[in-house]
Amino acid sequence: MANQITGGNKMKHLLKKGVLLILVLAFVATFGSGCKKKKEPLSEQVAASVKESIIYGDEVILWQAVLEDSSGITEWNDDNKAALKDSLKGRIEEIAILAQMARDSGLVLTEEEKTEIDTQAQQFFDDMPAEIKEQGLTVETAKRAFYNDALVGKIYDKTIAEYTPSEEEVNEALNNDQTYVESVTQDPDYYMQKVTVKHILIKTINDDGTPKSEEEQAKAEETANDVLDKVRSGEDFVTFVQEFSEDTGSLSTDGEYTFGRGEMVPEFEEASFDMEIGEIRLVKTDYGWHIIRLEAIPEITTEDYESYQNSLDQYMDQAFASMSSYLQSQYFWEQYEINSKDYIV
Repeated sequence: MANQITGGNKMKHLLKKGVLLILVLAFVATFGSGCKKKKEPLSEQVAASVKESIIYGDEVILWQAVLEDSSGITEWNDDNKAALKDSLKGRIEEIAILAQMARDSGLVLTEEEKTEIDTQAQQFFDDMPAEIKEQGLTVETAKRAFYNDALVGKIYDKTIAEYTPSEEEVNEALNNDQTYVESVTQDPDYYMQKVTVKHILIKTINDDGTPKSEEEQAKAEETANDVLDKVRSGEDFVTFVQEFSEDTGSLSTDGEYTFGRGEMVPEFEEASFDMEIGEIRLVKTDYGWHIIRLEAIPEITTEDYESYQNSLDQYMDQAFASMSSYLQSQYFWEQYEINSKDYIV
């Protein structure tokens, strides 16, 4: 499920009709101190409670770790703290409410599901960094979080089963998607056309992908320009491929590739499809300097057209299914917005 994390503006510290018993988030102390370990067990601190659905303080730390991992955040600072706190509050609120919605709908986890979740939770805990465990997390923390997450999945499945978008609805949505429209209306020749090139690669990166030194990069550029001048003057291209090219994957074919659009890095592709047969260009990519010569533009065959049509049909079917799922997801969150009002006011 593509969870849309809501902001923290929905969080209200209220006690009304016994529905929202506690909604206390001790974020200032937790985040302001870099999530230092509490004197009292985090598992005994209630972070959020909706009816009988409780999110404890140690789960806050767990979901913080998940949020940081998915966001690529390694440090909370003045620039990102407010936004991250709102995202975390929203995530916790949603989990508490949706898990309780599932229970209120009579949805439960089977013993088999619980056993599987217990195994996953144990593995998750075992793989968790020591510094996260030191915040007070236990395997029981992971189990509670995973149980709630599974219940969220059940209420999601139950809710979207109520709504199947019509063909007209899906097609209307697709026709409003610019990327989809451009893909299905583009000239078929644009996608089917291929080119055959030979190239010589003078790398500006090391084998591990790190950049070479400035001196080495300058030398690579000098070598590339020198080779370019020589092959443009009529010297044998293949000889220079075998002598200078660092693209080991194409040495056995004398530096030759035949490819269509979307198969090469953008700079290489753009130059190759823009050249005249026999033309030679020097192109820079993240890999280094490429001396490219256009060898041929293969003719598009009947088989190419048939293959393209089959691929287009598959793409349209997949796009239809994806859009249908997306509309169901939208329906789910619309229902959540409506029904969550019964849990938090």
